[in-house]
Amino acid sequence: MRDLMNHGGRYWAYIGFHALMGVLLKVAPSMVGIYFLLFIVFAVFNVFMTADRDDRAAAYALYVIGFEILYRMSGFIVFYELGKYGAIMILLMGTIMGKRSFRAPVFILLLLLLIPAIFLTHSSDSERIREMVLFNLSGPLTLVFSGFYFYNKPMTKAAILGILRFAFLPAFAMIIGLSLRAGLDTLHFTSVQSNPEASGGFAANQVSTILGWFILIPVFFALQGVKLTPWRVLDYVMIVFLFLRGLLTFSRGGILSMLAALSLGFIYLYFRSYDFRLQIRRIGSYVLLGVGLLVITAFWANSLTNNYLLFRYQGKSTSEVLTGIERQDKSYLSGREYIMLGDLKAFIQYPILGTGYGMAMEFHKREFGHAAAAHTEYSRLLAEQGVLGLLFILLAYVYLPIYFFRQRRFTMQRTFFLVFFLVSFFTMFHAAMRLAMPGIVMGFSFFLMVPTSRSFVQPKNDKQR
Repeated sequence: MRDLMNHGGRYWAYIGFHALMGVLLKVAPSMVGIYFLLFIVFAVFNVFMTADRDDRAAAYALYVIGFEILYRMSGFIVFYELGKYGAIMILLMGTIMGKRSFRAPVFILLLLLLIPAIFLTHSSDSERIREMVLFNLSGPLTLVFSGFYFYNKPMTKAAILGILRFAFLPAFAMIIGLSLRAGLDTLHFTSVQSNPEASGGFAANQVSTILGWFILIPVFFALQGVKLTPWRVLDYVMIVFLFLRGLLTFSRGGILSMLAALSLGFIYLYFRSYDFRLQIRRIGSYVLLGVGLLVITAFWANSLTNNYLLFRYQGKSTSEVLTGIERQDKSYLSGREYIMLGDLKAFIQYPILGTGYGMAMEFHKREFGHAAAAHTEYSRLLAEQGVLGLLFILLAYVYLPIYFFRQRRFTMQRTFFLVFFLVSFFTMFHAAMRLAMPGIVMGFSFFLMVPTSRSFVQPKNDKQR
């Protein structure tokens, strides 16, 4: 697999191919959807035929989570949750063919906790039951099967960076596609609401989430002093345009989740690694350049929106901007807190097994007069799975990460874990698990980093395990 992710002419060819995919997203979008379907079929077959040589399943699954949004934007929908279940099939095949010894029985327990709520979903339409179960179950399943594959899977830093290079390729299609479908000169900003127009005509929250994921990868490479693409200048160009397009969606979650995860990872590594502090001094000019570019890009984006972007991040409503009168009932979380409170009310009324998959929306409709889908995965788990959902939260999002972090004493291992776990953890607050990205990336964060003499920033007195 490493030959697919090198810095030679082949990587340029892959960039060119994905730029073409971006063009097709505008002129022949169904071709993008067909390619995605064929890629998943190829990936499953290739992992099977090669017995997951060189961690192919990992590269393919992380690639799928980046391309999933392009598939949905294409309008060629064979199955809306194809990205999630496709990634699950790839990782399951990798787990089986890789002949990995099972190392995390906790994921078996997590899988079992997901089953009872299936039988509580009800509707007069059997097709509606299938849709509610498959949609709401798919997110937690991505985490479980990603955990099966990645937990304590030995991987070198070189292999991890190679996988991330492959996972970044859909970003080129995303930038070209957004530029053609929603050029900067065609955008109009008249409110502080999330902007589907600037998101290429698709859900701004999902687009922002994936753009944040794409930004995280090259910035993380830059902090390591490593090039993502063959040209360092191309890394910075991609960071700028991904950040610009992410800001223009007016959906704050993807950008803030990325910034928070990177900042906390950077702070931890900086204070824990003497060698990293020395490295930062050596590449300090690149770091300052990157920060400067992000600041300039933010001012550029704000000017394009006539200050509406600034108002959005200040939490102001459109009426406040237009009238200058501050609202007393304004919500910085865009109303998500009210949905969360409704989910908690459902949990109180159905504490044992919850309402069942998809039934929390019906609960909101019955109790509050309008249906509302959860944007926060944690409150959805409580509402739809009751105490079993609470147990899932405590095991998957509290016990397991704390245990894993304490067991891994190698500073760079902990840094990788923090960045990838946190970006997933924060994403589930604002976008639940509508995309495959948070579940797959959270599972990915549990890999076991294998030390090599050249692969790590080795801090003084840093223990390896």
